[in-house]
Amino acid sequence: MDEIDLFIIKRMTEDARVSFRKIAKELGISPDTVITRHKTLQEKGAIRGSTVVINLKKIGYHEMVAFMIDASPSYILANETTPTEPSLILKS
Repeated sequence: MDEIDLFIIKRMTEDARVSFRKIAKELGISPDTVITRHKTLQEKGAIRGSTVVINLKKIGYHEMVAFMIDASPSYILANETTPTEPSLILKS
């Protein structure tokens, strides 16, 4: 991993929606080079993905609560929503 890879990671950490073209312009390299390096960083596991950060209050939720429950695997419904609360997702 070199300075270019670190810059790509830094820029995408600041704004996951930044375009490869914009990063390329900032670095003075081609967009294809940025795309190739991004793909390589993903393949090596340095970049695992990108995500959206939601302002829950703006979409009608007052609070967010996370529960960590240790349960026997036979009782876990992997990746299914509960029938009474579709916004609650159970993951194993």
